[in-house]
Amino acid sequence: MAALLALMVTLTAPSRVLAESARTVQPSADVCVAPPDWWSTSNLQPPYEDPNSGQAPSTDCNFQQWSWTAFVHWMQTDPRTGNPLFMGLPTPQDLTLQAGLRRSLPVPNGLVMQARFAKPIPPVILEELRAAAGRKGVGASIDQAAGGALVDPNGRALYYTTHMDKTYADFASQYMGENYNNAAPDQNFPVGSTVLKAAWRVVEPGENTSKLFTTAANIEVLDVNSEGQLVTATPQRFRKETMALTGIHVVGVVNEHPEFIWATFENTNNSPDLPADINPDSQEAVSDRNWLFYTAGTAANDSNVSNKQGNGVKVPYTIDAETQKITPTTNVFRLFAHGGAEYSQPSDGSSRVANIDSINSDFMATIAAGNTKIKPDFANYKLIGSLWIDTAKTPLEPGLDLVKDSVGSIDLANSVLETFFQKSGQNCFTCHTTDPYVKGYEQKNIAISHIISNSLNKQAGVN
Repeated sequence: MAALLALMVTLTAPSRVLAESARTVQPSADVCVAPPDWWSTSNLQPPYEDPNSGQAPSTDCNFQQWSWTAFVHWMQTDPRTGNPLFMGLPTPQDLTLQAGLRRSLPVPNGLVMQARFAKPIPPVILEELRAAAGRKGVGASIDQAAGGALVDPNGRALYYTTHMDKTYADFASQYMGENYNNAAPDQNFPVGSTVLKAAWRVVEPGENTSKLFTTAANIEVLDVNSEGQLVTATPQRFRKETMALTGIHVVGVVNEHPEFIWATFENTNNSPDLPADINPDSQEAVSDRNWLFYTAGTAANDSNVSNKQGNGVKVPYTIDAETQKITPTTNVFRLFAHGGAEYSQPSDGSSRVANIDSINSDFMATIAAGNTKIKPDFANYKLIGSLWIDTAKTPLEPGLDLVKDSVGSIDLANSVLETFFQKSGQNCFTCHTTDPYVKGYEQKNIAISHIISNSLNKQAGVN
């Protein structure tokens, strides 16, 4: 328990929580809602993505508008499949796997979610391709950004999928691997480039899913190795499950913002917010009710705890091979209700929290009222916050400290995508930088994409 507590304190050091928990954010009189007449447009295209328009977001509300409109655009129903549009987008596997090999693998028809325990780094050998391949559908992983699996209170591991629009995929494919060297240091992703990362949980038999978007999927069966760590079962096999979308990052380039706008959404029943009067290392309960990822009465210091304790020490998992139930499970709370927007004031004196709350109410009510373009399920997902930098003052360039120059929700994290990464002073830019972190490759603006930086041959650099 002492080791787990030490890990908890390290991962969620409450410096800003303790120092500013008493701060009161003044509400704004401004109202942030959908752009005028946007809902009546033909394709619900997000604003500021027309490279010829010259229009760029200039107010805090503009950035929140892009986030919500981008979410709705990609969640709107594809008439060909009945699924949200984003589910038909290319995945990283489409860029790294040979189509002939993919067709030769024995994967089931339909949506496929495979477990990966390390991000693939092309070029990869045939055995790695066979381990990571997978689709007539979508490839997935169970590891979060900071490492470690999230096991929900039902004992099932979450799965994570990544999806790119054509603009993003076409550009990334030009500069992956050794082609990275062909990009100029100030080369940027084109305006309109969008990438999404989704978190999916297994739905229990008889569970009420009326407030969740669900889909059928073939998920890879898991096992534990001799060290008690989760691995893909051998031989590789799949089982059909109903999967529920619980969280999603929507990230895109708009005019004058090549660093991307980073937005994250969660189901409203995911996790409780940590109350202002409770510290992350407290033995007090975070909430007295059950949530999708939190059991009523669980202490704060028993939540957000990864099985990875640091120094190479890992708590062993156990798994029931038939039911796929895993222990230990993870209880989750959200450290920053609005991703740290509480501590970041716009220059115009408005309130970022008020803007986020206002636009959430507007979009959620509109979706709930009924719209033929998007399923009503998505009225139960809310914007946690958006993140960007002020490029007018600090243009994106190699070596820029993006965290220091962050604007918006400056501690942005998703409680089910970055459960163990929630911390004051950390956000998406902590990992997404212009440094590819591979010896022999220089810093470039395009390294902000992990799809590109993870493609670099770590054996090719200077050792």
